[in-house]
Amino acid sequence: MKSVLTFLSLALFLLLLPMASAENAYSEDCRVEDYDSCGSLSLYYAQGTPPFPKDEARANKLEAIYLKGLRAACEQGPIGNCTQYFAHFRIWQKYSEAEKIEAAVKAKTMLEKRCAGNEPKACSKRAILWLEYLGSDYPQYLRKALSPEDIPTDPDADAAYWDEQTNRAVAASLKSLKATCDAGNDLSCIDYHETRAFYSDDTDEEAASQKAIVTYCANGNAHACSRISWLSRFPSKGAAYEEMMDHLSNGCNAGFGPSCMAYLGQLSLGEREERRTPILEKACAHDHAEACDDIATAAYRAYGKSQDAETLLRATEYFTKACDLGEIMSCHYLEHLSKS
Repeated sequence: MKSVLTFLSLALFLLLLPMASAENAYSEDCRVEDYDSCGSLSLYYAQGTPPFPKDEARANKLEAIYLKGLRAACEQGPIGNCTQYFAHFRIWQKYSEAEKIEAAVKAKTMLEKRCAGNEPKACSKRAILWLEYLGSDYPQYLRKALSPEDIPTDPDADAAYWDEQTNRAVAASLKSLKATCDAGNDLSCIDYHETRAFYSDDTDEEAASQKAIVTYCANGNAHACSRISWLSRFPSKGAAYEEMMDHLSNGCNAGFGPSCMAYLGQLSLGEREERRTPILEKACAHDHAEACDDIATAAYRAYGKSQDAETLLRATEYFTKACDLGEIMSCHYLEHLSKS
């Protein structure tokens, strides 16, 4: 009995030290640079998802940081944030139709400006998807607001119109990306292969581009690793699949955390559950903040069911490492765990 109490006392002591330091060193506001985490946190505080208390004022403050970060990223960072910026307005009922149109026009204007300004990555697959979504999914009033041309009202003509717009964008994108890829821009090469693989009707072209992206990832390019999750059309078995997994496994074993995460994401659901923890631990050991946060979150959920002090200690240790590596979500978890 005494040994159990001693262990619990030690566990509590170890828990409080990192929590206290994280709470003292970390303010309630996350930074614009971490806008994605700000967006997730705003939802947690808005809904009161444990251990986050329901706090509307804090949720609104975090949402404002998130939108500011998205605007900045749309102007300067990954182009997908232009569509993500508008999508945020679109899915929330609290925004009026006028506000949704304003956000969409702002996003589209920034995207077109970057694409026209000799920035080929702004003309990549994500920019083309904007056209596709605009053509297939958005209300007619919004499409009218975003297009200088008259959009056909007949459903067949409307579909043909947007198909033509997409085909033009794909051709322009591939031409621009290929030129800067040949000039030595790796990010343009990745965007080129992603766009070609996504839109090509040639299965050999598609396979070659998929292989190129995987190779970039295995050789240490985090941008390429982040793109692999969309390779749902990649064969789930056979020589091509095995070659891809070998590339990712080698990159993971070489100490590249994003390759570990990409490898995990390509496993079948059953394999992923079975091998998840050791792969995440390897990625975390390579200082991949998201992997550390995933381990901590799983341990915290397990603690909610078991109330086991050792499980809580594991969650705290990994939340602490993830926070130290810059994972804002983990910092917020630590802050509230220290108060609970």
